Amino acid sequence: SGLIVAGVALAWALLGNLGGMVSFGHAAFFGVGAYASALLSAKAGLPVPLALLAGGAGGGAAGVGAGAGLL
Repeated sequence: SGLIVAGVALAWALLGNLGGMVSFGHAAFFGVGAYASALLSAKAGLPVPLALLAGGAGGGAAGVGAGAGLL
């Protein structure tokens, strides 16, 4: 999970420092996936590896849904 957080931080640093754009959109979808993973693990009783995969899929689905709705 440390590498995932490092990847998110690197993406923000590249956008903010090198590109001159500040974007928190990727952090929002990262948070949606983390929240979904925590709920699936704690409330639904899914094993942690499955909850992590499902959380990633949930964050990706939220991103696709938001992207499709905005385009």
